[in-house]
Amino acid sequence: CASTASVTADPGASAASVTVDPGASAASVTADPGASAASVTADPGASAASVTVDPGASAASVTVDPGASAASVTVDPGASTASVTADPGASAASVTADPGASTASVTADPGASTASVTVDPGASTASVTADPGASTASVTVDPGASAASVTVDPGASAASVTVDPGASTASVTADPGASTASVTADPGASTLSVTVDPGASAASVTADPGASAASVTVDPGASTASVTVDPGASAASVTVDPGASAASVTVDPGASTASVTVDPGASTASVTVDPGASTASVTADPGASTASVTVDPGASAASVTVDPGASTASVTADPGASTASVTADPGASTASVTVDPGASTASVTVDPGASTASVTVDPGSSPASVTVDPGARSNRPAQNEKFIFHLFLRNQTHVSTNIKSRRPRTLGP
Repeated sequence: CASTASVTADPGASAASVTVDPGASAASVTADPGASAASVTADPGASAASVTVDPGASAASVTVDPGASAASVTVDPGASTASVTADPGASAASVTADPGASTASVTADPGASTASVTVDPGASTASVTADPGASTASVTVDPGASAASVTVDPGASAASVTVDPGASTASVTADPGASTASVTADPGASTLSVTVDPGASAASVTADPGASAASVTVDPGASTASVTVDPGASAASVTVDPGASAASVTVDPGASTASVTVDPGASTASVTVDPGASTASVTADPGASTASVTVDPGASAASVTVDPGASTASVTADPGASTASVTADPGASTASVTVDPGASTASVTVDPGASTASVTVDPGSSPASVTVDPGARSNRPAQNEKFIFHLFLRNQTHVSTNIKSRRPRTLGP
């Protein structure tokens, strides 16, 4: 039988329907004045469940399933057609649907220990699910977050997910093993998709206002990864792969269709795609330690790759560098490459072993091709060393440079 169940229907609670099933121990249900057509069910085994339907909560539906120990559910005034379910095994789950949360759907699945879910006013058609094993998960859907979908999967310990106002059709998933993951979708982040995969410890992802159609994935083993998609970054795609420790990726406003990938082993990689960098593609491969890559405004269709073993490589594609291609190969230690404005279709390669190489392609150098071979140190010729050079192309339409040592090599098309 329903032991020590307490049910109160306050004055003005029109057409309220409350059911306490057998085995619902110490269940407390309150339907406050003005709670029209509220439906509350506490199923068998729902121990110490507390449910409150406040005034103005029209057509709210709340279900506390068997095994949902100490669940606390509140549907505040103005939460129209809110649906909240605390499934079996959802220990100490706390769910609140605030005023103005229209058609909000919240589910706390079995094993979701101490999960806290809040749907704030104005969060239209929000859908939140805390799956089994999601320990101390905290999910907040703020006002204006239209059609937001948030899922905290099993094993996502201490995950914190926030969908801020104006984040339309945002989709956020914290997969199993995503420990202390922090994900924020700020206002104006339209159709944002964020996934924190298993093993992504202490990952921090922020999509700022105006980041339209941004896609961010933090893969397993990506420890303390920090990813920011700034306003105006349309259709940006960012992936932090396994083993990418302390990776920092920023896609600034106006970076349209930017694609950034930090592969496994890319330790402390820093990648920035500045405003106006249209269709920029940046990849930091495994072993690229402390690599720094910047694609500045106006760098259209720039392609930058930092290969494995490229330690402390610094690559910058400046404004106006159209279709620039830059590659720092394995072993290219402390390589510095800059493609200045107007360097159309520039191709720069820093080969393995090119220590402290510095390459600059100046404005107007179309279509420049530069290669730094292994053993090229300090950018100056030296006897009995492999190919060494320092190339400057200034305001020329075509330049071919050939500096010979033991192995002749031609630069330029």
